[in-house]
Amino acid sequence: MQRVAESTVETQGPPAPELTDGVLLLDRFTDPDIDSLWAGDDDDFVRRSGLPGPFTRRDIANQIRRWQDQWQHGMSERSFAVREEETRRLVGGCVLETRPDSGEIGELSYWVFPPYRCRGYATRSVVLVCGYAFDNLGIASIDLYVEPTNGASLRVATKAGFLRASVARQHDRRPGGPWDLVLFSRLRTAGQGSGPRVIGSI
Repeated sequence: MQRVAESTVETQGPPAPELTDGVLLLDRFTDPDIDSLWAGDDDDFVRRSGLPGPFTRRDIANQIRRWQDQWQHGMSERSFAVREEETRRLVGGCVLETRPDSGEIGELSYWVFPPYRCRGYATRSVVLVCGYAFDNLGIASIDLYVEPTNGASLRVATKAGFLRASVARQHDRRPGGPWDLVLFSRLRTAGQGSGPRVIGSI
C-alpha cells in the first residue's frame, strides 16, 4: 500500500511529501544528492531533468535550490527524488509540472540512473507520483511524452496506466531536432481511491 508522510518544512504551498510503496521512497532533493546526481549524468538524465548538460556540481546545486523553491512557494513544478527505501540510495527522479493555462493538467518526466534500470523502479515511481497528484493536487489528467524509439519508456507508460493519445509532431526542440514524441495520458478515475495515504509528519 502507498504511504505518504508530510515534511515539517514551513511552506506556502503543499508540503513536500514522502511517498512510498514499500520498495521505493520518493521525497525532496537535498544537497547530499549533488554527488549522486552528478555521477548519474547521462543523456537520459540530462534530457528529463531539465538541466543543460554537460553540467557541473554547481549547476546541480542550483537546480536543487530551484526545485526546493518550487515546493516551498507552491509553484507549478513538483520534483521527487527516487530512492530505494531500504538503503535510501538515490536511483533517479520524477518531475511533475502543471500547465500555466490549466492547473488541472500535469506533465510528468522521470529518469532512472543506468545501474538501477530494468528493476521496475520507473513504473513504481510514476505510479506513486500520479496517485499523489490526483489525490492531493487537484490534477485531473497527466501527460507523458516518450520518444518513439524508447521501448523501455513506452512500456513504463502502459504499465503505469497511461493510454496512448497521439503523436506530438516536432514537440521536442532539443539540439538536432525537432523530434516527434508519443503522447500518453492518464486520467483521474472517479472513485479511484488508489492514491497515497497520509500517515503523519516526519
